[in-house]
Amino acid sequence: MRFMKGQAVTGVILLAVMLIAGACAGRPKHKTAAEMSALPAELNAAGPLLNSLNAAVPGLSHTQSILAAGSLMGLARMKMPPTRYPYVATAIPGSDALIVEATRLGVPSSAYSGRAGVTQFLGTQGISPDQVNKMIPVLNNAVKGKVSPSVEKNFMNALK
Repeated sequence: MRFMKGQAVTGVILLAVMLIAGACAGRPKHKTAAEMSALPAELNAAGPLLNSLNAAVPGLSHTQSILAAGSLMGLARMKMPPTRYPYVATAIPGSDALIVEATRLGVPSSAYSGRAGVTQFLGTQGISPDQVNKMIPVLNNAVKGKVSPSVEKNFMNALK
């Protein structure tokens, strides 16, 4: 009987240890500041634009949002007069970093022939033409009132 009593105590202790260990394992670990940022440091400035795109176009992955925004900004940079694009880049923080990241993610320079080229490329990445169309007003709103009307018009024409 003494042996069974010892096994019972050991069993209770083992059960308690398992419960405590399980409770601790389920708690979220504290993240460092670097882990909390979902964007690479060079893209932090683009965070507000990406948040607006994600709100307007649900269903995009983080990478798809970056790729689409960078591709569309790259199109604007290619199509706008060189003296006008810098105003857009200032109005939309992180836009140049988005273009660099889109290039790194595989957008070919041939996609910059026009919006159809960008839309076709983004389609290969799981982004529908409808989703691309929903991004254009978000980009327009990002520059509206921050650049001159003529620069805004150049920007919108570049995204047509």
